[in-house]
Amino acid sequence: MNQPRIKKEIVTRLTRILSILSCLSPTRKVGVDDLMEKVPEIKGIAYGRRTLQRDLTMLCEYLPIQHDGSSPRGYRLPNTAEGHALQELSSKVAEYFR
Repeated sequence: MNQPRIKKEIVTRLTRILSILSCLSPTRKVGVDDLMEKVPEIKGIAYGRRTLQRDLTMLCEYLPIQHDGSSPRGYRLPNTAEGHALQELSSKVAEYFR
């Protein structure tokens, strides 16, 4: 019976993660405050600063996302072919979900 809710939560998180990835760049750092302004509410579902921080932490574990370790952290994709491809792909896919 919870299946529609679970699907909605998964799609919402996936959309948010793709939106985060599409905001990251190989040429400049992006902070959580920047993302709070750039990542839109997803179909009327608001999220907080801490949610974005958790998503970024998870993304850093699985993708080649770099952070500067300072407080507040600045995140960016590596300035490599892989980083540029990830930015391009995530931007295209994020547009599809919006």
